[in-house]
This record gives sequence, structure tokens and C-alpha cells, in this order.
Amino acid sequence: MRSAMESKTNSDPRRLSTLYFTPYFFLSIWLFFFHHAWAQFLDPPPSGPFVRRAHARVTVLGNYVYIDGGEVSQLTGAGSDPSNSTLSIDISKSWSAQTVEIKELRKGDHGPAGLSEETLWNDPTQNAFYIFGGRPPHGVGSEKITKDGIWKFTADGKGGGSWELEMPSNVDLLQTINLTNNAAFASTYGAQSLGFHIGGVTSEDQGPSTRGTPEPYMITYDMNLKQLAVSSLSAAKTPSGSGLWGGRAEYIPRFGPKGLIFLMGGTVLDKASEPDYPLIFYNLTFFNPQTGKWMWQKTSGVIPHPRQSVCIAGVAGPAGTYELFVFGGTDDTMATSYDDLYVLSLPGFVWFQAPERSVESRANAACAVIGNHQMLVVGGQDLSSGLPETYWQIGDRFPQGLGIFNMTALSWVKDYTYHADAQPYKSHQVVEDWYRGNNLSAVPWSSNQVRDMFTANPVVFNTSNSLSESESTTSTSTNNTNKTTLSNKIGLIVGGVVGGIVGMAILLSVVYYFWIRKPTTPAAHMELESSEGTSSLNTKTELSAEPLAMEMQVTPPELSSHVATGELEARNHVYELDVTNRARELDVPTS
Repeated sequence: MRSAMESKTNSDPRRLSTLYFTPYFFLSIWLFFFHHAWAQFLDPPPSGPFVRRAHARVTVLGNYVYIDGGEVSQLTGAGSDPSNSTLSIDISKSWSAQTVEIKELRKGDHGPAGLSEETLWNDPTQNAFYIFGGRPPHGVGSEKITKDGIWKFTADGKGGGSWELEMPSNVDLLQTINLTNNAAFASTYGAQSLGFHIGGVTSEDQGPSTRGTPEPYMITYDMNLKQLAVSSLSAAKTPSGSGLWGGRAEYIPRFGPKGLIFLMGGTVLDKASEPDYPLIFYNLTFFNPQTGKWMWQKTSGVIPHPRQSVCIAGVAGPAGTYELFVFGGTDDTMATSYDDLYVLSLPGFVWFQAPERSVESRANAACAVIGNHQMLVVGGQDLSSGLPETYWQIGDRFPQGLGIFNMTALSWVKDYTYHADAQPYKSHQVVEDWYRGNNLSAVPWSSNQVRDMFTANPVVFNTSNSLSESESTTSTSTNNTNKTTLSNKIGLIVGGVVGGIVGMAILLSVVYYFWIRKPTTPAAHMELESSEGTSSLNTKTELSAEPLAMEMQVTPPELSSHVATGELEARNHVYELDVTNRARELDVPTS
């Protein structure tokens, strides 16, 4: 009789499937509730199939920020694809990066190719921007690259616009130029709208004769006269014949009659067999568009380690300063990416490090100032995470690849919210304290000419332009709100998971009673109850420690300036200019 009963039990498919299914059912319920609660704590995932964006360019025209070029990766497929659209975001109204509408304007057959690491020149007087150089990712669209003109995008004031090929007055010069990518670029505006394209390397899609070759020149384009000019970089870089790759440039309108073009970071490449050298942030080079001269000046403070492919944006302070924000980047070997952010304050030429770091390291991002004191960071990638096929498939922790940094508070906006009505920018208290405690006349100026240029107008902090106590309280309150929200989320996690366990236990009991329970010996019944009790107890014990580890945030120590200086000297880095008392003059044709 016992044998017959065993045979019936073992041959019952429902009984067997239930017995085998129970552990997996238990695990599935647990993972469902745990994942649902834990997802409330993590950064929101990117919208749709988007995974990551990098190598794009960003600019602001009117009430819209425009994103052009670069590469994107998606959940389907491997690696990256060129971005064949120009994107725009309305900054006249507030939004959250998770849900903001991003308008897409396809370039189509009559627009430029989708390029990476292109140069972008902004011309707000014409409500337009130009793109120059760049490379077609994976060679896609290389047949559309032309030297018959320069691509110009004219905005329509509604987030859209149109592309056209503008022909320079001296197009014959354009046709002799080797187009490069990943050059430093900037543009002036106003009466003299000039675009600058500094260095870069030729794209490997232009043929084996010019593959990956650094070009030691600077190209300028007069957007009013539609005229190109080419000059050597020998006055700004040594040795002769070397070019700059992965550098960044920023136009500073506050100093000099027509402003200055600052170079930041990058690697000096030589056409010969000379080794490459990363540029240092201890000694900065800048170009005077009015005189055609390159100048230099040493810096102080917490100086960043050498890096390339950084994200850079600048903003004028109400007290007479101008701050440059330098974020992320990678070392010259492209093996390490950075998550730190530094601020260079002019005219003091002093560096500060922001106390907060980004949620992840990133190079090849793009930045722009939006809404007075907010810096928008678009895309980027962590090159430390492995090969391209790896880091392109790691989801961006910035929703839709959009991060926001509060330049006044020197902190990242944790909820990724942009405020269109944000207050005007004011220098952080640490910047104000430095100017109150230091005299600009004591700065070791490289020349009298540089000194006179940067001290022509005084820096004056007073009650009207200082960071008030109420504003400081607001920044602190925002941070405290984030912490409170974090604690609330942790409470939700615990509540959700514990609730899930209770619900799962009830459901499991019902399953046991109706499906699994059968007349058996008391010993078998006791064994099942013991198994359930052990599982529940262990689960609760593991939960109790989880939120404690996640709530703690540790601010990394700041880098000291002497460490950066020592590292640079040990590697025999090249300074931007020879340390002399005279500014060197570029051999540029006058127009």
C-alpha cells in the first residue's frame, strides 16, 4: 500500500512541479519586492532605450540649449552609433532631467554628417552656430564631409532651425586645410565674432596619408566677414611642429579690450617620435584676439592634475571676478577618468576644488551655463571601466545623460531639477574669502602687461554682491532636504521590503495549505515549519544593515597644489610658453 501511495505521489506532475517551483517562487517574490523598493533609492534610469551619450557639443541660443554631434548607445546593439540629429531643450521654464522634453531635429540628406568631437562656434548675434572639423564615428557619413563650405545652423527661436553650407570668402584656403577632431575651440561675440579652432588630429577616415596626424596650427573664422585665417601654434606650444589634442578653450570677455581665449588641459602631440606631454594647470596660456599675442600666467591654490577631454564652462561674478568650472576628464593614457570639479577664479589665478564629487567619473562630456548659476553637463563616459564595448553599455547615472551643478553652492543638484527662475550667479564664500584676504598686487605676474590687464578693474565684494546668509541657508537647506529625502527613501525601502516579506509569507502559507500540505507524519510537518522560520529570520537580519551603508556619504580629501606640481615636474611636462617677461607674438596675418 505504501509503495502504491509513493508511486502516485511521485507520478503526480502537479505535485512535482509545485515542490520544485516553491524555492524559485519564494525567490522571485523576494526579488520583486526588494527591487521595487530599492529602485526608489537609486538614481532614476535613463528614459527609453537610451544608455549613454558622449563626444557631443553644447551651446545656448536664446531660450534653448542645443546639443549637436557625438555618439549614443542604446539597450539594443553593442558599441555606439553617430547622433544624426540636433537636439534642443527649452530653458525658459523649469524641468526635471527625468522628464524634460528633448526636441529632435533630424539632419537628413541635406544637412551635415553626424560627427564626433567637432568644433562648435556660437554666434548669438545671428542666433546661429557653426560646426567645423570633427570625425565621422566608425566612418559613417564620411562621404558627406566637404571642404566646400562651413556648416551653419540658424535657430528659429522655437527649439528648431535649419542647416546650410556657408562658403567662406577665401574658400580656397579651406580646401588646403586638413580637418581635425578633438581640437580646443571657442568663439567671441559682439562686434567681432570670431571662431577659434586650435590643434586637433586628423581623422583616420580622411586617408592613410593623414591618419591620426596632429596639426600644429590655429584656425580662426570671422563670422561677420566670412573669412578664414591660419596661424602657427609655435608661439604657444613647444617644441615646434607639435599640436594639441583633447584640449579645451574658453572665451573670457571680462579681461582685455576684446576678451581672452584661455586654453585648458589637453595633450601635446608631436609629428615626430617625441613623447606626448599633458598640459598642466599650474601654468596657463591665453590668447589676445586684439593683439594676436599668446600670454601665460602661473596659478596657485588646489591645482588639478593634468588631464584632457574635460568639461568646461565660465561665468562672470558680480564682484568683478570670472570663474571657470573644470569638470572630469581623463589622463593622457585614457586609462583613468575623473569625477572631481575645480574652479579657477580670475583675476587671482587661484584654483579651488569643489567639496562634492560627481556620482560617476566621466570624460568627453559637454557643459554650458544655463539659468544664471546652473551648469548643465551633457553625456560623458568613464574610460576607467574598460574597453569601449564595455563603457558604452554602462547606463548613465544622469537621467537622459543630463547632470546639473549649482555653481554658487559648489554642489551637484541631487534631484536633477533645473530652475528657470534661479538667482543670478554669485561667487562662493571660499572665493570671496580669498580676495578679502589677498592683494592682487602680490600675485607673481608673468609680465607687467598681464598684470595691468587683470588688475585694470578692482574686485570688490560688498553686501549687494556677496553670498548672503539667507542664500547660504537656502543651499544648506537644499542639502538637508536631500538628506531628509534620502532618509525617507530608506524608510520606504525597509517598509516596502518588510511588507513584501510579510505578504510573501502569507502567500506562501496559502500555497502550502492548499497545494503542498498532505497527511503526513508530525515530524515532516515540523520540518517544513522550521524551514520557513529560518528563511524569514535570516531575511530580516540582512535587511537591517543595508540602509546604514548607503546613507553615509564621505567627501574625498582635496588634492594639494604641491602634489600636482611635483608630479608635473617629475614627468618633465611642457609649459605652454617659455617663462619670460615678454609675451610672445603669433605670426598671424592681419585682417
